[in-house]
This record gives sequence, structure tokens and C-alpha cells, in this order.
Amino acid sequence: AHLLALKGKFTESLSHIYYGLQLDPLSILHNTSLGRLFYFMEQFGSAILKLRETLELAPQNYLVSVILGAALVEQEEYEEALEIFYSVPNSDSTIEVLSMIGYIQARQKETNKAIQTLAKIERLESVKD
Repeated sequence: AHLLALKGKFTESLSHIYYGLQLDPLSILHNTSLGRLFYFMEQFGSAILKLRETLELAPQNYLVSVILGAALVEQEEYEEALEIFYSVPNSDSTIEVLSMIGYIQARQKETNKAIQTLAKIERLESVKD
């Protein structure tokens, strides 16, 4: 389903995901896939609803949290997005999460915080090299 979505074949992807959810309505994988598909389709409200439900099933799930936070950013729900990103395990050492946090800080005109976050990202990047 994910590969179909990446190819823009949203209808086919939806049918695979819905079939999986019929078999296992509590599946973290299928529920996450549905939320991610809504995000790709730019149906951010639907993505947020589905991913909130999924996060209740799997608190602290990295992928669910990141996609939910990104959808909230798209809706300019910055405070809630920050709460989600800060709740991600090891959020202070994950470049993807720190990037989103820095983006929000910049959007909120919190320049000093955004610069500090960028510095953290740069430190993490230098460790990888």
C-alpha cells in the first residue's frame, strides 16, 4: 500500500489498507498506513484524526508521532505539534524530529531557540561523519 501511495495510486492504496483493517481493525501497521496515506493525499484533518487514534493504540510510536506532528504543522497547530515531537522517545537526538521542532520555532519567530535547535542538528550530523 505504501509503494502505491508513493506512486500516487491513492485509490488502490486505500483499498489495500481498508482490506487489512477489515482483517485486523487494531493493526498499528494498517492504521498508521491509513493516517500516512491521508497525509500524502493532503487530507490533514483526516490524517490527524486517524493518527491520534493510532497513537492511543501505540503510545510512543515513533512513526505515528512524527507523521501526526507533521500533519499538525500543515494545519499550523504548532503548539500541539511541539507537544507531540517532544514526546517522541529520544527527540533530542533524532534529526528528523529536531528539524521539525526547529521549523516550528522559526515559524513562531523564536529565532534563538531555532538557532539552538539547528546547532543540535549540526552536532548530530558531525557525529555521523
